[in-house]
Amino acid sequence: MISCWMLVIQQVLGFTLYSTYSSYFFQLAGLSDPFLGTVISNTISLAALFAIVATVETAGRRNIACSALTLHWLANMSIGILSLLPVNDDRNRALVAIASFFST
Repeated sequence: MISCWMLVIQQVLGFTLYSTYSSYFFQLAGLSDPFLGTVISNTISLAALFAIVATVETAGRRNIACSALTLHWLANMSIGILSLLPVNDDRNRALVAIASFFST
């Protein structure tokens, strides 16, 4: 039941869509180098993966999964709020930072 719920929530939050088209989304957000945003986001995801693998036995899979999905939801809401702000460099940096949390 938990594993099915995790897959459904990932689809609802758009994680698969984001991970596939992240460079395009960064380009739409107005970043001068959208590929760099994707590289930063994927590097943080890889580092988070190594940290999760190292701590999964002590923290528990359910706790990690539920907290990660909550983080995804908060990041998704933050990206939506950022879309209401005018485009500038500070907003773009915040978008890359939040997108990095979203992809972890």
